[in-house]
Amino acid sequence: MKKDNYTPKKISSIKQMMEFARADAGNKTAFRYKGEDDEIIDVSYNSFYNKTQHLGTAICHLGMGEAHI
Repeated sequence: MKKDNYTPKKISSIKQMMEFARADAGNKTAFRYKGEDDEIIDVSYNSFYNKTQHLGTAICHLGMGEAHI
C-alpha cells in the first residue's frame, strides 16, 4: 500500500503549533499518564490547550509575563 506524502505545516511558535494541533485533533488524546492509584488519565488536545492558556494567564497575573521561565 502506497502512502501519500505528508507536507508538514510551517509554524512560527509553540503557541501556533498547539493551535494547529487543537484544530486538527481536538478531542483526540494528546497524551496519557498514570495518576494516583495507577489510573490512566487521557488528556485531549483541547484540554491541554485550555490548561496551557490558563497557566499563561496566571503567570501574567502574577506580573511574570515577560519573565524567562
